[in-house]
Amino acid sequence: MPKAMVVHGTLPAPQAFLDYCSRMPSECAAGSIADNRVVLDDRNWARIEGINTRVNTLISPASDQINHGVAELWSLPTSGRGDCEDYALLKRHLLIRQGWPAGALLLTIVVDGKNEGHAVLTVRSDRGDLILDNTDNRIRLWHETGYRFVMRQSFANPMQWMALGPTERVGSQHFTTTTTTSSARR
Repeated sequence: MPKAMVVHGTLPAPQAFLDYCSRMPSECAAGSIADNRVVLDDRNWARIEGINTRVNTLISPASDQINHGVAELWSLPTSGRGDCEDYALLKRHLLIRQGWPAGALLLTIVVDGKNEGHAVLTVRSDRGDLILDNTDNRIRLWHETGYRFVMRQSFANPMQWMALGPTERVGSQHFTTTTTTSSARR
């Protein structure tokens, strides 16, 4: 199994992500193309472990319908509640504030074991693509998660999304990360 995800072309970005970027353009700015992997030394491992655990502990799961009154809204969870993409956005935001390169921190859409859409944060490192997930405090290589990887941001341009996994494509217009009350992520 490759340490890094294999891409199969481009896909349109999720509309909720585009809406987020129009509200928060600084969160979607491209970084240096040269900075697309981090060296995972002990200090950096401690940083991603600390942020992953802290965000997973501090944020309470709540669907966008409950939290914002709409089916899908990507946002930083300023209310202390959010769904899976809100956790991933906050982890990315905090790591970038600590000086991590945006090109190494990629929002990623997967299909979980319940066959539901789910968002995680991929950290591109010299040891492989690592997954920070709100359902698990463990940080694992992408292929150890049990997820089916659908799409993620491009490291070169965060507004461009890349198809992942099997060669069949899942159009973003049909794919959302919406959760219901019973399936809101922790």
